Amino acid sequence: IDTFWADFGYRNTISKLDGALSAGYVFNKGRFRIPVNAGAAFSYTLYQKTHLTIVKENFKQEFTYKNLNKEKLHIQFQFSAAIEVRLFKRSYLNIEGRLKYASKNISETPGLKYKPFSIAVPVGFKMYF
Repeated sequence: IDTFWADFGYRNTISKLDGALSAGYVFNKGRFRIPVNAGAAFSYTLYQKTHLTIVKENFKQEFTYKNLNKEKLHIQFQFSAAIEVRLFKRSYLNIEGRLKYASKNISETPGLKYKPFSIAVPVGFKMYF
């Protein structure tokens, strides 16, 4: 069996423009606050470049790929609701539920559908000034 030494280097550069549009309302009931938010976030890929370097024993190969994304615009819908309990004058204990869902398939593999759906439940302490 012949073996040889090889070294690989990989560098990926992506430039994106991201933004969001969101609306919300806060319900107040005594010591409790219930903020509810809904909206959409977008991400538009302006530029993408990938550079691969392969070094084998005594020669070097370099490959550069540009703008690999076929879909440049990705939109994600988001919804969140929280319960905040006032502990002190401006301090609250917070538990929040967040849902995010992609608007379209982001996979480029034929026959594979991938619309990311995520759920997060952050817990924390908030202070309002």
